Amino acid sequence: MSTLVRTVCVVDDEREVCDLLRLLMESRDVRCLVAYDGRSGLEMIRKHRPDAVVLDVMMPEMNGHDVLVELRKDPETRSIPVLMMTGLTEDDRRSDKDWEELLGVRAFISKPLHLDDLMERLDRLLPEDAGQ
Repeated sequence: MSTLVRTVCVVDDEREVCDLLRLLMESRDVRCLVAYDGRSGLEMIRKHRPDAVVLDVMMPEMNGHDVLVELRKDPETRSIPVLMMTGLTEDDRRSDKDWEELLGVRAFISKPLHLDDLMERLDRLLPEDAGQ
């Protein structure tokens, strides 16, 4: 069993989504930090410097795009990989790949989430030396 512990910060205003992702990640030996809004998520990311971030697009007050802009402005957080997610794409004809390009992120996933897809994309984002 590996002693390598990777840390992911989930930022989503839907508590059920956060709880589900926390359980999934912890079952795969990934430490999961959770924030229920953009501002506290940004603070948590700056404080803990996770190996990756799962960020919802639609949140009240400070949305995911605003959080992403702030992360990219800061030299300390700009290189943290971000997987963005939203339910807004349900009736949209764009693919997840199109959304990645549109948002300027390396990974994007549509809600409703398919957990295996999410973990596969997250695994690709996490650096090999994450947690060290």
